[in-house]
Amino acid sequence: MLISWPIALCSVIGIILITWHVNTHKMDFMTPTAEELPPEDFGDNLAGGAPVMQPKIKDGPKINLPLQPTEDELPIIAEITDEDLGDLESAPGLAEYRDFARKNSPEQLLALSSTLQARGDFQRALLSLERVIDTCQTSSAELKQASSEIAALSPTLPRWNVDPSSETEIVLNFGSTKNNSEKVKEAALEIATLIRKHSGDQLEITPKVEVRAAPEGIENPPIALWISGPEKDQGQTGLFSVRVTENDLTEALISGTFSSIRGYLVNLGYPFQDQLQDHKPRELLAHHITRLMWRDLATALTAEKAEGESAD
Repeated sequence: MLISWPIALCSVIGIILITWHVNTHKMDFMTPTAEELPPEDFGDNLAGGAPVMQPKIKDGPKINLPLQPTEDELPIIAEITDEDLGDLESAPGLAEYRDFARKNSPEQLLALSSTLQARGDFQRALLSLERVIDTCQTSSAELKQASSEIAALSPTLPRWNVDPSSETEIVLNFGSTKNNSEKVKEAALEIATLIRKHSGDQLEITPKVEVRAAPEGIENPPIALWISGPEKDQGQTGLFSVRVTENDLTEALISGTFSSIRGYLVNLGYPFQDQLQDHKPRELLAHHITRLMWRDLATALTAEKAEGESAD
């Protein structure tokens, strides 16, 4: 005889309910008993009865992490004011922002240049960058930033001097033997062109190569170089010697020219930067001698002639 599944299901549920009712109908689930509960266990009796602290490591590896600069160590750059910007309605001079540079840090000059560029006054922005080079004592990073921004900005601007009659003549001198004279002449013309360009067309550079007899017993005598005024009684930079090697002679002569000029500029009161070892010679001559420095160099080299004429 088969029993249908609804009857079977109801029978099973009925048996469960009847059994639960018979066993629990006299129990009181609502009234609390008077028994005390055991204290809550926080683990004081675990692992020996007391919590164990992490042992101090005495002989572990030493890791020297770089110290992070605190807020007090970070350079404080003041906000650039309208007074700092100067009279934007007037044409600036080559010495613009020099007083500002003497009273402020290189970071402040870089901020001043950024502000001027944001206002679209790129000529003044370039002048503020040049003050980092010729007025401030700077770090290697600050020099690199200033020179790289000068290199990017200066080609976009017109030459400073547009009047050829106002150019100052100076002479780029080389002393060489006959064996190297042709190479020196090529290098001299290239260096003269480089100086004229980065002086803002203020200087008329005349390259002059003196061919001398080679000293006896010296196979490759050094090449001498210096810069002077066009007259014999005028000033000149220090004599610098460049040895002839298999390397690029032009680059060596550019480096020597920069060294001769910078030594003379230090005597004129310009700061000597000693973080220039990693810079290429062309970059040094192009971006680490400013237009103001070129002007003062030419003025100093030709000063004796002007004094002689005024005395007559």
